[in-house]
Amino acid sequence: MVEWLVGENCVGLLIAPELRHKLLHQLLGPERPELEFQQGLVRLNRHDYSNAAVLGQSGYAALRELLLDSGDTHIFLTYHLIYPPGTRIITASRKAPLPLLYKEISPLLITVGE
Repeated sequence: MVEWLVGENCVGLLIAPELRHKLLHQLLGPERPELEFQQGLVRLNRHDYSNAAVLGQSGYAALRELLLDSGDTHIFLTYHLIYPPGTRIITASRKAPLPLLYKEISPLLITVGE
């Protein structure tokens, strides 16, 4: 199950521990990651997630809208104590995270299509 957190100028995607390991391997692996959002499709590197339950949800639409707007989008990994251990939140936000709490990594190539 996928759960979204949507706020003003930010969107979060709750990632369960079993999915977190797979995604982090793809995002932080040896090759530079590429993330593509199309209508009804998410592609991370060479893996298509066209049948993912996430695609028809309002949080996905909010994330696409955030990414389509002009301006920088910061993506970072967070957690919150109210969620089970190992759960992480991938957050996309117009505001950069606090530098004391997060380490900046190289830019992520994100393609957003109609």
